[in-house]
Amino acid sequence: MLKFSKYFIILFLISAILPLFLMFSWHQYQEKHLKKDKEQRIFSIGFKQLNFTSKNYLKVRENNILRVIENTPIKDISLKQLKNILEVKQVSWIAANKDFVVKNLNQYERITAYYDLTENQDNKKPELSAVYIVPFKKVDISGIKIVYKVDIKELFPAGPFDMELYSGDKINKNNLLETVKDPFSPPFLLKENKKRLPENELTGIPKNKNIPHDVIKLTDYRGKTIASILLKRHNPPPGPWIAPEKLGMIILFTGALFSLFIGLYLNNNFIKPLLTLSNALNKLQQGELLSQLNTNIAQKELQHAFESFNKVVTGLKEKEEIRNSFISNLTHDLRTPLIAQEKTLELISKEFEELGLKDSFELAKNLEKNNSHILRMVNLILEAYRFDLKDLKLTMTKINLYDVVENCFEQLQILAQEKNICLINQIPNDFPFIVADQNSLNRIFLNLVSNSIENISDEGKVLISVDSYEKFININIEDNGNGILQEDIEHIFDRYFTGKSYERKIGSGLGLFVCKELIRLHNGEISVQSEKDKYTRFIIKLPTKFEENWI
Repeated sequence: MLKFSKYFIILFLISAILPLFLMFSWHQYQEKHLKKDKEQRIFSIGFKQLNFTSKNYLKVRENNILRVIENTPIKDISLKQLKNILEVKQVSWIAANKDFVVKNLNQYERITAYYDLTENQDNKKPELSAVYIVPFKKVDISGIKIVYKVDIKELFPAGPFDMELYSGDKINKNNLLETVKDPFSPPFLLKENKKRLPENELTGIPKNKNIPHDVIKLTDYRGKTIASILLKRHNPPPGPWIAPEKLGMIILFTGALFSLFIGLYLNNNFIKPLLTLSNALNKLQQGELLSQLNTNIAQKELQHAFESFNKVVTGLKEKEEIRNSFISNLTHDLRTPLIAQEKTLELISKEFEELGLKDSFELAKNLEKNNSHILRMVNLILEAYRFDLKDLKLTMTKINLYDVVENCFEQLQILAQEKNICLINQIPNDFPFIVADQNSLNRIFLNLVSNSIENISDEGKVLISVDSYEKFININIEDNGNGILQEDIEHIFDRYFTGKSYERKIGSGLGLFVCKELIRLHNGEISVQSEKDKYTRFIIKLPTKFEENWI
């Protein structure tokens, strides 16, 4: 098993981590975006609460005053006693027709309430107060002025907020009167040194626009703004580092770019070399001794594999040369004595015929036929081993297919008679001529029929038939032998393939390879159908017309 290079591991980790990082960044962005929306909603609720309490604060106090006054004989008690009863900052009489508010009391005849800034008696600083003018008719008196000190904590809305009270309508540090913070709020920190921000930077309108904030104005009876309340949400989330509408496209583009880069790297450094090696191995399995593979590969493991393949090819070429030399010698050693023996048997049979020795003549004639058969088989085997497509030239002529099959049966008749096998030619004698190479066609039929005879039990049969189509003919060579295993059929035409079947002998692995190549040179095809212990059928598909691109 090949080991991954360090570069591939780095790229693999990048391609694996980057999408996770982008997904995490997108998730973080969504979290921040949702958190920001949530912060805004929370602030909106808090601001509404503050607005409501600031407007209703005066009414709540007003109800308390009315309840006390209704149950208290004001005419019979002093202002000091009334102040203690009301528990207020200040109580005073209002002289008749001396104040604008008093002028309006006669018109409305009800309590008038408003906010105002009064002086703190202890530190002489202004502070927010709630003022109530209660109508009260007495000699030279038009009403009672009641002043409460407003505790802005009572206005503070529930939630993580900071609230600051300023005098007037301007928000600046000189006008700051009071600050109220959420007791659970964390301190503001500087990103650079993680220290708490200076106190003066904690007040006023925040510089960060992402911090939700707003201002409520408090007015007196004339509608003049006497104080402002700044409400802001503390510790807001940081803004997004990239626009949301662009982030998805960036993720898709970056992922596609890295996928393309990784794909190109894998294709150039692994897939292409492996495919080259696989194709070379397939061709080598079929007997094609290819030229040396280029070992200039970045991956050392694949480079070693290519070098090993080249060594195997070199060894096979050397063995091929030895085999060719052996076949050349074997041709001379086998054919020469067989030819001499054929001539001798021919002379002996003639002598016996002239002497009238009928039994001896028939014996000698049978020996002559057997010797001729052996010589033909030797030639067939040697030609198969010496078969080379580069040196083969086809001579295309018109051929009577019936005669070709009959000639094949005649040559193999002795072999068939030994096993009592019936050779059947079902091709019509008047079948139209086909255009093919005579020698190649003879070799194909001899190889296939002899292979069938060898694999048929005694008293079997070999049948050759033909189906004619418009542009092609199908020649069927069928026997009732023991069949071919299905795992062998896929490779049966590969060079040097001898098969795994013990029932059917496929041979040296050259005969069927030669048949396939000869048929391919005719622009035809060959296939096989078989069922174990029933039949085997070879189907040769040949064109009916001459093609100029034939070799």
